[in-house]
Amino acid sequence: MSQLPIELLTLTILLSLNTLSHARKITRTEELRLVNRAWKTTIDSTPLFWTCITDKPSSSPEMIKSWIRKSGGAPLHILFEKDPRSIEAFMSLVTPHIHRWRELEIQGWGSNISTYINEPAPMLESLVLYSVPLSSNEIPFSGTTPSLSSVTLGNVSFSQDPTILRNLKNLSLRNITYDQRSPPLSWLRGTLSACPDLEQLELDGRYIAEPPWAHQPVLLAKLSSFCLRGLQNPPDTTEAIFGMITAPHLPLIRLAFDEHWAWRTMNILSPLSTKRLLRYTGFCISIHNWLIQIVTITDGGEVPSPPPTVVVNLSSYARMGGPALKILEDVGKAAPLSATVDIVVTDPRSTRLISNYLRSTVEEKDASFGHPLPQLRTFQMNVGFQENRPCEAEDLLSELAQTRQDIPRIRIKMRKGSGVDGFDIFQWDRASSSFVSPQ
Repeated sequence: MSQLPIELLTLTILLSLNTLSHARKITRTEELRLVNRAWKTTIDSTPLFWTCITDKPSSSPEMIKSWIRKSGGAPLHILFEKDPRSIEAFMSLVTPHIHRWRELEIQGWGSNISTYINEPAPMLESLVLYSVPLSSNEIPFSGTTPSLSSVTLGNVSFSQDPTILRNLKNLSLRNITYDQRSPPLSWLRGTLSACPDLEQLELDGRYIAEPPWAHQPVLLAKLSSFCLRGLQNPPDTTEAIFGMITAPHLPLIRLAFDEHWAWRTMNILSPLSTKRLLRYTGFCISIHNWLIQIVTITDGGEVPSPPPTVVVNLSSYARMGGPALKILEDVGKAAPLSATVDIVVTDPRSTRLISNYLRSTVEEKDASFGHPLPQLRTFQMNVGFQENRPCEAEDLLSELAQTRQDIPRIRIKMRKGSGVDGFDIFQWDRASSSFVSPQ
């Protein structure tokens, strides 16, 4: 290492630090400068090693001042997340350099930091605030954040419209309060309208419902990822949030709800996602213990890249199958009859409920009766190793096969045995009315 040119040594160390979090970078930098005198001199004289300013437990005001001094004029990443008692002392040290902040992440623990972020921040690109109230007496960054593209706010309260929520590419809002209460849906609509180039959006359902309005949905043509998180007792705003947005090219929807959501009415293949998802003619629905995933596939059975996907993370009673039924209903309503649907279930506790649903009858538009999800082409149950067949899953799927003769493939995927790799697949054979191993 002593033979390396200074430039190459510097670049090598910098690249190794890029894999670390901001909080860990400064600690690791302090460790590396102790290797020898040459490393100490090189690191101390290179501003890029000192761009992460954090309140790590061992930091002192003198140490923070030293880091800032060594950073020269380089853009800074400011991170505070430890002791709420020291936030004022920390902010007073970093605020004079607000003009070169590139990233600010604050866990405020209820501390009002408005007086420390009321000057222009022309280089600020990313803002992350948790548990921070912002007062009406100060406009964040004096309304001057021309480079800001990513904002994450959690448990943040506003008392006036924040100018920071404009022209963003990434936005995450969780547990936001406006004027001491949850914001109305019109506030959310205004925020989204001010960010037409959004690429990633994360919201919860904590908004005040309002009477339906005649506005057209907000067009987010560049949206590539949307996440909606539920609440234990959410207001009935989830459908309104979906109907507020149109994102024709959206390839990923991620929903995270608990059992309280399971009984609410919401079509997840709403105008938010329909155009993108229904470009393809197949749907693969995987129902796991805590996760339901829908992936659309092309005519040739291939999954496009990136795959248009709806991922639903559920908890508690979700494993009993209730939310899975709601999703199957949604797919049945939204998918054209020309589509194909494959279902793979890995949680046996939900199989009975799903099987009963698929064997039930529903009234068609012409007053005749048919079965739900007529697009279903494959139903597969993945089960663990069974010492003795037949197993409960086999009984359930036999009932399904005898009722739904329109489903071409009904299969059981079974682990070969304890300590044995691989699986056996048994498919329903209508001629023998039994499950057989395909040749």
